[in-house]
Amino acid sequence: MKQPILVLFSLLLWSINPLLGQHELIPRSALFAEDRVDRVDLSPDGQWISYRYFDGEQNALWLQSTRTDDAKVICDTFSQIALSGFLSDGRFFYIKKQSNRLFQYHPIHQTTTSRALPHQIQAGQILHHSPKRPDWVAVYLQIDERHLICRLNIRDAQIEEIESVAFSNYFFDGNLNPKAAVGNNEQSGQNFYVKNADEWTVFRSYPWNEGHLMGMSLNQILSVSADGKTLYFLDHLNSDRVKLQQAAIADSTSKILAESEVADLLAAGATLDHQGRPQAVVTYYGALQRHLLDQSLQTDFDFLQSQLTGDISYVERSWDDHYWLIRQFDGGPAHYFLYDTKNRNLHQLVHAVPSLADAQLVSRHPSTYTSGDLTFPMQVYLPPDTDTNENGHPQEPLPTIVYVHGGPWVGFLWNSWFTNRHLQLLANRGYAVLQIDYRGSLGYGKASVDASNKQWGQAMQKDIFAACDWAITQEISDPKRLAIFGWSYGGYASMQSVSTNEQPFSCGIALYGISDLNRFLRMPIGAQQLWKNRVGDVETADSIFLKQHSPFHQSSKIKVPLLMAHGGQDQLVPTEQMQDMATRLVEQDKPVTYLYFPEEGHDFRQADNWIAFWAVGEDFLARQLGGQHEAPGSDLSRGQYDVKFKTAGFPVN
Repeated sequence: MKQPILVLFSLLLWSINPLLGQHELIPRSALFAEDRVDRVDLSPDGQWISYRYFDGEQNALWLQSTRTDDAKVICDTFSQIALSGFLSDGRFFYIKKQSNRLFQYHPIHQTTTSRALPHQIQAGQILHHSPKRPDWVAVYLQIDERHLICRLNIRDAQIEEIESVAFSNYFFDGNLNPKAAVGNNEQSGQNFYVKNADEWTVFRSYPWNEGHLMGMSLNQILSVSADGKTLYFLDHLNSDRVKLQQAAIADSTSKILAESEVADLLAAGATLDHQGRPQAVVTYYGALQRHLLDQSLQTDFDFLQSQLTGDISYVERSWDDHYWLIRQFDGGPAHYFLYDTKNRNLHQLVHAVPSLADAQLVSRHPSTYTSGDLTFPMQVYLPPDTDTNENGHPQEPLPTIVYVHGGPWVGFLWNSWFTNRHLQLLANRGYAVLQIDYRGSLGYGKASVDASNKQWGQAMQKDIFAACDWAITQEISDPKRLAIFGWSYGGYASMQSVSTNEQPFSCGIALYGISDLNRFLRMPIGAQQLWKNRVGDVETADSIFLKQHSPFHQSSKIKVPLLMAHGGQDQLVPTEQMQDMATRLVEQDKPVTYLYFPEEGHDFRQADNWIAFWAVGEDFLARQLGGQHEAPGSDLSRGQYDVKFKTAGFPVN
């Protein structure tokens, strides 16, 4: 197995296009490489990191020195690990599933010892580690059929049972006593609980919100103070946007600590001290924005911003505050760095996709655009060598692709490599790429989401056109060479955009989108109040405008080529939504190519299928917009798919 920090990107292709100049093309296979590093954790002394590394075949648990970058495999099958972490002296411990042994690895001496646990552990998770009790960690453990919250002594393998699991998440004081928790309620939302005198009581109750669609809530507990007296949490129960608040656990009296005028505060990226107190929280409005509660950190973050581009995310720190683990995002995969706070220097540790560590990915530029009375953030990706001033504006207008994310009720996806690898590919091929948010996107308050109510194909569509107008006015985009691309809601938006009379696009790419709103909303999902309120109720007069804004019923207006794709295992959007749309376009003699991936679900996951899709997609875009493209070659054979319909000039292997 290769050490991930040494896996270097080397494969480049050379392409020449008289319209766009010439630059090196990054192969599709490189951008969709499956190697990755995640779950990076810093030791309490700052001398080591651990992480999971997948090399394309095997997941392994690695340990790496932050001084020498020497790395070693601790366990070559990560899925066997129930829980793992560091002792205060830098030793590393782990427990394997179905095991009653606690292993300790000493990285300096490169020796492993083990101790017997009193029980066999089926599964586990570390919940909290505190400098006040350095030899203990708060953990979740499955022991036989019991699911427990416990304290585990990581030196001598003792286990202290605290209570049976009753909630989905727990928060602890510095002595590893559970003081707050989160659990589901009867409104399909969640309750916050606090513990006083060994009794759990409801602190606040929240109804369901759209954040649950992403597996998270916008209302979140951030931490408990080390003395167990104060709860820090994010809340928008009685406000438009999420604010940071603190409350006394004893009597629930609370006050607001921080808020933003434009966006929701987020739990991810918050900076906490070792007393559990928030020192900084963040919002995301086209770029990460940090709100400092402790002004002493300003110098540190100013230094980091002077050394790194893009978004700088704090992850964790050593117990003496000498070292911070930092994560950088700038349109590509994450880079992890060790920041020495005393000597003000940075040391690069690992790259989230090691095979792309040396690839010439492009940076992105945050901006905003206005649609009606609302303003939304966007990010602009520009091709290599087109922005010599580095101001987010090319030397001349470029062919442009507007990317519309799915949902629509999702947010905070700006640093998702699952998404951004597509945007990097398109920028590398010579296109300006606009990644936009719009009404309905999460992260900008309730009113921004409410503005999307029953506006599919209407105000939400106008947002997309407004983003195009902005890019044309800014001379970023060539108005005669615009395309739209998206999946899920973005697939709907792509089809709907090209079926309107005022549409500006030369072509569209739509994956697993809804084409007939009435038909979709007559499924059981349409009975949910969310869809009735946000999209429309098919049992009322809403069905009239739903039909008017369904691409299937407006297909006769489509005059530009469409590339469509869907997965046969999609459990959200039935394949008939795309199949019937493609069939109708063929019957109307419209230019459409439709690819069917029988083993994919909603959101394609297999790298070979994406590689095959873009082998077709690059050729499609080059024909319509004139960009560069990597020859389809053998990539056409990599995925498992059927070509249901194709237009003249479809690439063949």
